[in-house]
Amino acid sequence: MIIRFRVTTAFVAAALVLGTLVACSGSDAGPQPTSEAGFCDALTSAYARCAGAGSCGTSMSADCTKLASVLSPSVLDGAKGCVQSMTCGSDPLSCLGKALGSATPSAAQTKLATDYCESCSLVGGDACKTAFFGTEQVPGLGFALLPFGDAPLAEIDSACTTSSLGKTACQAGFTACLSATTTKFLATTVSADSATCLIEGIKAGLTGADGDAGTGSDAAPPVTTCGPDNCAGCCDANGACSTADANSACGAGGAACTACTGSKVCDKGQCIDAACKASCTSGCCSAAGCQTGSAAGACGSGGNACAVCGGGQTCAGGACTLNGGALFDFVAVGARVPALNQSGGAWDAFSGLPDPLLKATSGAAAGTTTYRADTLTPVWNTIVLSGLTASALKADLVIELSDSDTAFDDLMGGCPVKLKDADFDGALHTVACAKSATGVALSVDYRLKAR
Repeated sequence: MIIRFRVTTAFVAAALVLGTLVACSGSDAGPQPTSEAGFCDALTSAYARCAGAGSCGTSMSADCTKLASVLSPSVLDGAKGCVQSMTCGSDPLSCLGKALGSATPSAAQTKLATDYCESCSLVGGDACKTAFFGTEQVPGLGFALLPFGDAPLAEIDSACTTSSLGKTACQAGFTACLSATTTKFLATTVSADSATCLIEGIKAGLTGADGDAGTGSDAAPPVTTCGPDNCAGCCDANGACSTADANSACGAGGAACTACTGSKVCDKGQCIDAACKASCTSGCCSAAGCQTGSAAGACGSGGNACAVCGGGQTCAGGACTLNGGALFDFVAVGARVPALNQSGGAWDAFSGLPDPLLKATSGAAAGTTTYRADTLTPVWNTIVLSGLTASALKADLVIELSDSDTAFDDLMGGCPVKLKDADFDGALHTVACAKSATGVALSVDYRLKAR
């Protein structure tokens, strides 16, 4: 996975955690008063210079000392210079996010990383410890915790790096635990206005949204309109998908709906003659009338609408039959996931949405989509497994959805896919994965495309 500097998934959590933790008090190893006072003086001057800067100027004037008491002197000193040079119209609190690049892990922070990697991470080892904090260019899960002292870190370590359910549950619940633990700090020390100002300001500093353009390659595409990728029926004039086989809106495969006129009726997305349906007992009906039902392009029986057998299929006995040796691609089209995670909380801190990606495996073959940012309804339309036989896909196909995080992806859910011959028709199909011990209930839309 290509890691980007972005405000999504675990990095959203880290950014918001930063906004939360800066509000806490009680650290016995706070910064030197000169750094604390210097930052607060610069912040107060910036708000005064810019005519108070609204409610943030008022609330932060009262809460700045509480904010500064748990930050390291190096971060406060770095942020102070940024605040002093900032022009009106920019958020001075974004300087705290921008100052993180100069912070390095303390002993308490290193212990937190070690405990997380040993107790929660499925990766583990030195690679995990390095990735936990990362760098300014490639920030890790704990990057935004770098400026803080022993007291808040010890509470996060105690609350969030142990789980009787094992590493999978511990890693999956780590972000939610950070949110819950830091919210407790926030609720008892600063006002709601200060909390909002801190969160939004620091997010802006971390992402470059406050005067610096952030990067966003691999951003999610626009919402897909009605078409073959998301509609098994037909698309009406309003762009809605119709699957009702209505005479006024008949069609299949995401094509434009047509009206069945005269004696025609809609059957399985085709306009066929009503008289044909009644009399063509041994074959199938198409727009041209009764067919023998034995051709791949017009296959069927009992007067039903003729089917067009897709690639890798032949017509036998009035039904499309799969050739087990034919090659197919597994195309992940989209998915729908619930608003809450396995623990009943938000996927990312402070009600943040997930960044879903899909992984599919079949035997030794494996493939993964890119993530789609901040959505419960991702659309990929991506070939994940390529050139596998129908028999192999039927025997062993497993899908998993994960919430893409900057350092570690959190499992959302998944299941084995039990394919039937009828699923290899090139049309859109859906698999529903039930809730499990490690995942939520979700559904995935897919297509099997003949080579």
